Amino acid sequence: MSIICASCGEDSASPKGDGPGDGEDGGDAGSQTTRDGGNPFGDAGGPVGGGRGDRPVCATKSERTSLAKVHATVLLDHSGSMGNSGSEQNIGRRWYPMVRALNSFFTQGGTAGMNASLRIYPQERASVPESCRRELYQRPDVPITALPSNTFNNFLSQTSDPVGGSAILPALEGGLLYAKDMATKRPGEKAVIVLITDGLLSTDPTNPANCETTYENLHQTAATAFKANPSIPTHVIAVGNEPDRNKFNAIAAQGGTEKAIFLDVAAPENTANALATALDKGRFQPLACRFAPPTAPAGKQLDPNAVDVTLTHDGLATKLPYNATCAGSGWRYDNPRAPTNIELCAATCDSVKTDTAAKVSVDFACVGN
Repeated sequence: MSIICASCGEDSASPKGDGPGDGEDGGDAGSQTTRDGGNPFGDAGGPVGGGRGDRPVCATKSERTSLAKVHATVLLDHSGSMGNSGSEQNIGRRWYPMVRALNSFFTQGGTAGMNASLRIYPQERASVPESCRRELYQRPDVPITALPSNTFNNFLSQTSDPVGGSAILPALEGGLLYAKDMATKRPGEKAVIVLITDGLLSTDPTNPANCETTYENLHQTAATAFKANPSIPTHVIAVGNEPDRNKFNAIAAQGGTEKAIFLDVAAPENTANALATALDKGRFQPLACRFAPPTAPAGKQLDPNAVDVTLTHDGLATKLPYNATCAGSGWRYDNPRAPTNIELCAATCDSVKTDTAAKVSVDFACVGN
């Protein structure tokens, strides 16, 4: 069973109409199988998502919602402005607090069940163009590692002082390529990007050290990744007072995480504590809101057009509506033409994040019953 909240992005499959019975989207589900190895839907076609009505239940399943397993690709700014001496930019106010907080995050017991990778940027090369290749940042300094782990501390303790230009764009592009590759290889995990930067670009937009980074192309890169399948959100942690709040909030919003987190660097200990709070596991760990259907009884086929999905939240059971576009609350199939999983829409999934006892029950009628 895949473990992610239902995404409402443009690339998600959905029926052409607004609900059951709109058009030709039932399709042939018989080519799909579940993780149980069965073929629960048989050759039932027609519109998807209809309620069961008074037809008898032939297969049922109930699961609690839970936190999804996450792989966080952490991209850490190592440019000169993170360590330059001078007002608001010395190494003791930026780089060292970041390293302390990251080491604490990567080694704390509360991250058990989470995986992470780390890439610092820029990676200095003999020439600026070489340092701007996104392929450099597709290879992490610390590859995917189960947390808690001291591996990250070992790497960061040997890292030199910050130096170089701002390669935010190729770092984000390369990090997203790595995250996408991991999401493909590890479908049971939710991939996320954690971009940590002071956001300082050269005042000369033509400076090659910027690696063609502009706020506009950062917005576009984050938006494209969030709308893709698999969807990869971008969390933004901005260091210091210089980053333009509106522009960095826009990167986070386009990346599906609403707004950036801004860290004041006036007091190093406060900076480290604020980053530790920003790196809280729960911030990056979405709820598990995708569920495999029950196994059909021997000789039976589940009818994808006759199903009740009921959410029990705060002790109250509510029958959810089928919502093909997930523009609002409800549920939908992952693929209406060939359904294999039931997804709660993001609005419904988010509504039960604080309820550890929330559960979803699925009741199917069978074809011919």
